[in-house]
Amino acid sequence: MLIRRKETPRYQWLAVLGVALFFFALVWEGLRDITKIVWLVIGALSGILIMLSVVKSLSFRLGEWSRELRATRSELRRTKEEKEAIQRQFEDVIEGLETPLFICDSHGTILNANRAAKEAFAFKEPKGHTLLDVTLSHDILHATTNAGTREKPYKIEINIPAPSDHVYHVLSWVSESEPKRIFIAMTDLTPMRRLEKIRSDFVANASHELRTPMASIRSMAETILDNPDLPQETKERYLQNIISEVDRLTNLADDLLVLSYAESRPIKKSEVNFSELVREVVSKTERQIQEKGLKLFFEAPESLMVEGEAEQLVQVVSNLLSNAVRYTLEGSITVRVYPSDNEVVLEVKDTGIGISSEHLPRIFERFYRVDRARSRETGGTGLGLSIVRHIVESHGGKVEVESELNVGSTFRVRLPMKKPVGAA
Repeated sequence: MLIRRKETPRYQWLAVLGVALFFFALVWEGLRDITKIVWLVIGALSGILIMLSVVKSLSFRLGEWSRELRATRSELRRTKEEKEAIQRQFEDVIEGLETPLFICDSHGTILNANRAAKEAFAFKEPKGHTLLDVTLSHDILHATTNAGTREKPYKIEINIPAPSDHVYHVLSWVSESEPKRIFIAMTDLTPMRRLEKIRSDFVANASHELRTPMASIRSMAETILDNPDLPQETKERYLQNIISEVDRLTNLADDLLVLSYAESRPIKKSEVNFSELVREVVSKTERQIQEKGLKLFFEAPESLMVEGEAEQLVQVVSNLLSNAVRYTLEGSITVRVYPSDNEVVLEVKDTGIGISSEHLPRIFERFYRVDRARSRETGGTGLGLSIVRHIVESHGGKVEVESELNVGSTFRVRLPMKKPVGAA
């Protein structure tokens, strides 16, 4: 163990030096003026002691100030770290929002924008640009200049045509703290507006589809009632037409129920041998195809498994086959089932009347008909392909069509293949 030598305080050395000077002065002056020298030495020693006391006090104060400064610096560093952590958490929150959000200064220059805002306007780095540069919308700029308070934000519904047509509900408000910041939050109303339009169109189309056969039934029934002397042949023709219109109404009601049933409840999935399912539907439709004088070609492996609801998948195959039979006047219908890249593909190809290219984007819409007169003649409701698309997409698949007018059509349904147990 080391023993540290105790150091002699500096002022003691100064006292010793003073005493030495005192004796030197005595010798040097020859003891001529002892009183003067004594008072001189005493004054010097007193001054030295006072200075030492002041220095010691200042040293103590400086030590306290140094400790306070270190504590303050530590507190400032901790506060800065907490502020940075809060800032990172805030940025993480706004980045995770699906709602586009902009933070701007009072001049409309963007200070921050979240991921959803960048994606919505296809702008890689909005920071530093004006809101008008990024959104190309004077309506959003108007929302900035009219921003309300946090308690009462300014609200406006706007349409953004680019980069894609969207409808947004915009909220804008100003921060209470300085410097003033303008916050702009945008809620995408496009899916809601699209659903509203689909619902409105559906109601209008359904009403029209129902009114037409009902008006026809009423007209023919009134004719028979008001003219009891009508020839029997005419009565029979009218009655036959009434039965046909009632059948149309029944088919329409059935398709509406199928579509409503498919949309209103979750799928009850199970393992389904899709090859066998298609084979059974084709077998039931074979007689109808033969009666129309068409050739049928069918190709499928023994087993291709998918996961889904068998009843709905039967509806898909039946609707596609019915369409092929309905719109093929001569030639053949080919049905194939085959695997392709972890998918099971159903292909229904016909040599029928085909569909012109301008109609292809809309044929899966509800009640859309390429030729309304022909569709009514053949008993189509305009809902079959809409039902097919909804069921296929709800099963995680997709439906495709290729068609050429007066040449024929090919519909393909792609469904995820059920992997064997234990497969990677």
